[in-house]
Amino acid sequence: MSWQEDLRQLDADLAAGRIEPAAHRKQRDELLAQASGSTVPSPVPSPLRRPATAWQSKNPAAQPEAAPAQRLDTPSNPPGYQPPIRPPVRQTPPVPPWQRTGINVPPVADHLTTAPSPADITPTRYLTVEGAVPDRPQVSRFPPPYPPGAAPAPPAPDEPGKHRSDEPGARRPTWLFLALGVLLVLAMIVGVTAWIGSGSDPAPEANAPSSASDSTRTPPLDDRVPQMPGKQNPNNSTMSVAKGLELGLYPASTADLLNANGATKVIYRGAADGDVSYLVLVVPTSSPGNAQTVVEKLYQDALTGGFRSVQSPLRTVSGRDGATFLNTTWYGSGSNVVSIGIAEPYRGQAGLSSELDKAVDALEAVLPVS
Repeated sequence: MSWQEDLRQLDADLAAGRIEPAAHRKQRDELLAQASGSTVPSPVPSPLRRPATAWQSKNPAAQPEAAPAQRLDTPSNPPGYQPPIRPPVRQTPPVPPWQRTGINVPPVADHLTTAPSPADITPTRYLTVEGAVPDRPQVSRFPPPYPPGAAPAPPAPDEPGKHRSDEPGARRPTWLFLALGVLLVLAMIVGVTAWIGSGSDPAPEANAPSSASDSTRTPPLDDRVPQMPGKQNPNNSTMSVAKGLELGLYPASTADLLNANGATKVIYRGAADGDVSYLVLVVPTSSPGNAQTVVEKLYQDALTGGFRSVQSPLRTVSGRDGATFLNTTWYGSGSNVVSIGIAEPYRGQAGLSSELDKAVDALEAVLPVS
C-alpha cells in the first residue's frame, strides 16, 4: 500500500470516528515525512500498519466497519518488520467536537481525500458536500412578503375621473406640504420683525425726558466754581493738597487737617482787582460731617491767631495783618468746604467789606450753604 492510500485510509478513519483528530494528525505527519525522505523519527510511536483487530469507536453514531487487510510484506517494509506495540485503547473516548457544541450535525457519507488533509483546520464532518441534501427544504433568512401558496394580488385599475389623492388615507402631494411650510416660515418672520420693531423704536414721548435730563445734567464741580473779578491767578486749577501747600495757599497744619478728613484735591480760584486780592478754595471731603469739622477747626484757629469774630450767619473773621486787612468766611456745602478770603490795604476799617459780600453771594449761588 502506497503512502497516498495510507493518507486516504487515515482520513476515512477520522471521518468514521475510529481515531481521534490528534492521532490522525500525528500519523499523517509521519506518513508525509517518510514520503518526503525525512529520517527524523517521531517521538511518539504510531503504527503504520494496523493489526487484524481494528480499533472500535464508542461513538454510537459511527458504524462498525471491517478492518482492512494488513499487508506486512509490502515492498516499503523490510523483511522481518515488526509493527510497534499500540498503546491500550481507552475505555471512554472523549466526545467528538461536533457533539460538544450541541449542534445536531446530520451524518454525511465518508469521502476519501488527498493530502494535505483539510481536517487540520475543520473536522471532516464539517466539509462542504457537493449537491443538494435530500429531505431538507431551502431556508431563507427573509420571510416572503405574502403567505406561502398565495400570489400577490394585481393592483386595482384606477377609476376614470378619480384621483388617487381622493381615496381615504392617500398621501398628499409633497408640494402642498412644502408650500404650507414656506407660508408658516414667512408668517413667523413677519411677526418677529414687527415685534422687534415695536420694542426697539420707543415713542417720541419716551425720548423727551432723557434729552431733557441730558440738557440739565450738572457739570463737574471744577467747572461750577466761579472766577473772581480782576486778573486771574496763573495757578488757578484743581490740584492736590500737597500742591496747594507748596504754592502757599494754606499752612501745613491746614494741609494735615484736610488730609485727616478725606480730602484729596483742592479747587483754587485767585484773582487781583486793583488793591483787592481774592483767594477762594473749595475742598471736597469724605462726608458732610467732615466738611463741618474742617470749617469749625479753621474758624477756631483764626480766633486763636488774633482775628475777631464778625456778626454773620456764616463763620467769618476779620483782622489786621500788618498793612493788610483780611476778611475770611468758611461754610460747608454738603461734603465740600468753601473758604473765601479778601485782602485789601488797611485804612482803619474794622468790619466786612463789600467785596467779601459779593464773593460769598457768587459762591452760594453754585454751592449753597448746607
